[in-house]
Formats: sequence, C-alpha cells, structure tokens
Amino acid sequence: MLFLAIASLFAATSCTNNTNKNAEKKDSVAKIVSPFTGKQLDGLFADTLPCADCAGIITVLDLNADSTFTLEQEYTGVKGEHIFYQLGKWSAVDSILTLNEITEGPRQYKIINGDQLSTLDNEGAIITGTKLNYVLHRQPGKFAPKKDIALRGMLTYTPDSAHIKVCGWAKEYAVTFTPGAAAALKTTFQGLKLKTGERVLAEMEGKFILQPGATKESFSVEKFVKLLPGEKCKY
Repeated sequence: MLFLAIASLFAATSCTNNTNKNAEKKDSVAKIVSPFTGKQLDGLFADTLPCADCAGIITVLDLNADSTFTLEQEYTGVKGEHIFYQLGKWSAVDSILTLNEITEGPRQYKIINGDQLSTLDNEGAIITGTKLNYVLHRQPGKFAPKKDIALRGMLTYTPDSAHIKVCGWAKEYAVTFTPGAAAALKTTFQGLKLKTGERVLAEMEGKFILQPGATKESFSVEKFVKLLPGEKCKY
C-alpha cells in the first residue's frame, strides 16, 4: 500500500511538472519578440511595389522609434488623386513587422537584417515565385511628404491656441492654421455651437513642421475639412 501511494504521488508530481513545463514553453513562445528595437528600425523604407490596375505603387514607409509610422502610397499611371497617407502604430514580433490601423495595402513585412522589409501575403508568408519586387529597402534622409497629409484627430480649439491628438498615434501636437483654414474652422465651430476648449474629432490637411527654436513638431493646417461632433478616435 505504501509503495502504491508513493508511486501515485510520483506520477502526480511528474504530470504536474510536465504541465508546468508545457505552460512555461507556451509562455516563452508567446513572449518571443523581434530582435530589432524601435531605434534600430527607425527610418525610411521605400521602393515601388506591384499594382493590379496601375503601373506601380511608389511606397514610402516612415518608421519612428516610438512605434508610430506614416505610410505614403503613390499610385503611378492613373488619373486624378493618386497619393494617399495612412498613420498608425507598428509592432514587431518574431521579426515580423505589423502595421496596425492599415486599411489599404500590405499590413505585414518580414524584417531582413533591419535594412529590408519583405512584403508578406494574406497568410503571413513571404511572396515568392515571381520576378516582381515586393521588398522595401532602407533609404537615407528624413521623410518628406509629397503633398499635404490628410489627418484625423481630437482637436481642442480656442481663439488663442489649438492642439490635436492624432488618431492612430495618440500623440498630441500644437496646431497652426493658414488664414483661410482658420476662418473655415471658426465658422464651422460657431455654427455647431461647440464650447470653447471642447475636444472634437476633426479632419484637416497639412504638414508637420519644426518651428524655429522649437523642440517638437507642430501641425500646420493648409485646409480645414470638417468637424465630427460625437465621434472619437479609436487610437
């Protein structure tokens, strides 16, 4: 009887140890992170990617060390508006870069030596068996948008100042306006009978600039688009 009790205890302990080891193994797999840090990936990646109904998509991906990104896509060989921007946050797990908040274009890339990003298909596999280019390459210099960026964010507006918390980034910037944009915003703000300082979702177009003597960029609005009371960023 004593032998059976000891044997049973040993078996139970063995099962428990195996269970713990399996749990630890799962935890270790779940915690695998990219060997590339935000600082290492910080920079520009660009090239022309294939397009089903245009000559090619000139793609510029600006990755920031704080895990935010700006994606510029220029559809070549088409009529009308053909340059679009998307802003969001990126993450890297097991050398796979994921662009969150993306609505158009590839969302995932394989990080290759920190200098190349190879586009992954919808199933997360590297695209092979084609002579077409699916790789973005690291570029020197800083990101210079080809046109004003369409921006959405939670705007705080007073007659003396304005700030916007950018959707997708959850970062706040001081805002300046051209005279025309300022007049359009003021008219809309008053027409909606919003309270001064009330935070409201806004859409506008402009560029990020670093004012002389400033340590942080601000957003310079060239065109005010609209206010969307009652709506919020999903961040």
